[in-house]
Amino acid sequence: MKTFLTAAIAAVTAACASAPAFALVPAAADSCTLRIDGPAASWIIQGFDPLGNNVPAAQFDVTFRNEGTAECRFAPILSLANEAFGLSDGSNARIPYNFLDRFGTYDMTPISGQTPVSLTRRQVVIGAGQQQTISFLFSIDADQLRRDGMFTQNAELEAVQPDGLILTGQPVQLGINVLPSARIGLSGAFTISGGRAIVDLGELAEGPVQVPLHLRVQSTRRYRLSFQSLHDGNLQLSDSDWRIPYAVSLDGHAILLAGGAGQYVDAGGASYREDSLPLGFVIGDTSSRRAGTYSDVLTISVEPQ
Repeated sequence: MKTFLTAAIAAVTAACASAPAFALVPAAADSCTLRIDGPAASWIIQGFDPLGNNVPAAQFDVTFRNEGTAECRFAPILSLANEAFGLSDGSNARIPYNFLDRFGTYDMTPISGQTPVSLTRRQVVIGAGQQQTISFLFSIDADQLRRDGMFTQNAELEAVQPDGLILTGQPVQLGINVLPSARIGLSGAFTISGGRAIVDLGELAEGPVQVPLHLRVQSTRRYRLSFQSLHDGNLQLSDSDWRIPYAVSLDGHAILLAGGAGQYVDAGGASYREDSLPLGFVIGDTSSRRAGTYSDVLTISVEPQ
């Protein structure tokens, strides 16, 4: 009898020990596990010429991947961490920009520090084991770009569920590299022939020539003007060796063309410049010169400093 009772008690004990362990094992729950492909993104508009005709904009693509067993439903947003809105080169002035979700046709620009919430915004839905590439358009108003340099904004691209839960995020750097740039133009009394500006100096006499001309300069910073004379600073009679020396006057400064070249360096700072400089000519000795039409080809170029 002792043997029977001992075996019965052992059996009951074994049954009691195994039953709770079986009852506490839960069924596996489906879940969304969202990832963003790739490392931190650097979304920089490279090589923008602010005085050209191109548009400061670029499209960037991001692939969201669902590695879970349930669908992911979310909307992408941009968040700024302890940084004021706008691209900066380290100075106090910031450059505004626009950021568009092209999938949802939604303005994601984080003007107040984060993309504004909208209940009617189109959600991204990615099934289990699936992926979706979303395109974003980053653009800047060209009129805001009046100085050169690298301008950036650090942000976080996040995927947010309708209930506000952040599924995943990735650091991004928005930016634009604005090139130093300068342009020149001519206004006043001249005509165009063969792609050249023709300036008529009238009857030549020693001294300044009164011609209403202005050299217009646009530059993202201070600049240097170079003057190159085909005949080394002389007006030459066609098909002859007869010459009359001359010099250029720019904004009251004499530009000597001895050796065929001269320079003018703007004394301004590193900020955007838009100048209109009076352009004139000073004629040298005209005595004992043969009558006729004297001319020279003067090439003026500009480069930012």
